Amino acid sequence: MSSASIYVAVLSPVVSLCVAVWGFRRTTRADRLKMFLDLQERYLASAARAGRRVMHRRLPDLKPETFDQLTEAERGDLHHALAVMETIAIAWDAGHVEQSMILNAMGRSFSSAIRKSGPYIEDQAALRGFRPYQRACRLADELHRAIEAPGRTARKAPRQVRAVQGGVEAQEVSGRG
Repeated sequence: MSSASIYVAVLSPVVSLCVAVWGFRRTTRADRLKMFLDLQERYLASAARAGRRVMHRRLPDLKPETFDQLTEAERGDLHHALAVMETIAIAWDAGHVEQSMILNAMGRSFSSAIRKSGPYIEDQAALRGFRPYQRACRLADELHRAIEAPGRTARKAPRQVRAVQGGVEAQEVSGRG
């Protein structure tokens, strides 16, 4: 074998690996938007909504010793919603999604749902021997801090446009708190 063929044989996999890593790590704004839309679709799907409904309606009334009162369907919906939320948190951590979009579109809902699920997640950790949904819990805390930060509003105030003599005037209207 000639030295040129050895050089190509060694260099070729290294180049392909570099291109693959560079291509995987490089995320355009359009890719992040597409990822956000996909995650939002999963978050708003009926099974995930049913799971968040369980988080808000059933879990607050239960204590860790009474979690067995949840039906199998409720548990399935609950774990599906938590898995979707964990997926969102993984995408957030990896930078594959526009973080401001997650904050503005689902920040309050995400944070509230995970906070309501806290005792259930702790109970699952005790049963399983490891803490599930760690990234979702961490993201919920981060979103909560961002939403509650002084001077921070989660949503940009909407603009109200009204006609005035000689033109149009736009002013910000106070949004939800």
